[in-house]
Amino acid sequence: MATTLGFLAQNKPAGTTAVTLYTPASAIEVSVKVVCVNLGSVPVDISIYMDDGGTATYDDTTVRAKDVTVPPGRKYIDYILMSGTGNDLGVKTSIADAVNFIAEGVTR
Repeated sequence: MATTLGFLAQNKPAGTTAVTLYTPASAIEVSVKVVCVNLGSVPVDISIYMDDGGTATYDDTTVRAKDVTVPPGRKYIDYILMSGTGNDLGVKTSIADAVNFIAEGVTR
């Protein structure tokens, strides 16, 4: 199987509920770097979820980083390994339209 490095997904949530950032298209292994950039002028809290049950459940049972405060103009970076099908990577922000979430990584 070929190894590919690059951009996977981007989402700038328009609301404050959790949304899906990335779902692998097939049964692959993905090393994902999630970059969260606060575009606003005030601190914002972000959460990152990794649901491997295939239901896009984003709550305390799937949370990976919860209510992490990102200062204005700063980044938060997390690394996640996803394997197989039925994985969903979700994100949430405390302020709508304030954070750009980017997933980049290596797929195999």
